[in-house]
Amino acid sequence: MIKIFRQDNMSIDIEFDMNGNYDLLRMFNELYKKKEYKLNVELDMRVIKMGKREVIKNLVIVCNKSEEKTSFIMRDDNIVWKIEQDDIELGIEKFTECTRQGYFFPSEFIRIHTPKNKRLDYVYCKLVHEMKY
Repeated sequence: MIKIFRQDNMSIDIEFDMNGNYDLLRMFNELYKKKEYKLNVELDMRVIKMGKREVIKNLVIVCNKSEEKTSFIMRDDNIVWKIEQDDIELGIEKFTECTRQGYFFPSEFIRIHTPKNKRLDYVYCKLVHEMKY
């Protein structure tokens, strides 16, 4: 499970369970090899449109954008997340640590540009554990 949602006007949260952590780590490793990745997420469209809350289950096409300096997410025919090389390398490091430690620390991850926002958004990550009763 991976959920991406807008927390406020300047921050985006990514919540994931351990399966989502493994998927995100695979994604960053594929991006490092310059391959495209299709990530299955629950996405709050406020991340892109800044309007009212609208959560959709969707595939996000993620690709390496080594020629630019800022990662960004946008909506074209699909939802596309282009990640720059330094963020990819950080992603491999942080999601590998999360696998070993069982938590994502610190929660601040990267900065990203989105449509409808002139400033960069902070991306925060959180590993959520399922409650067993």
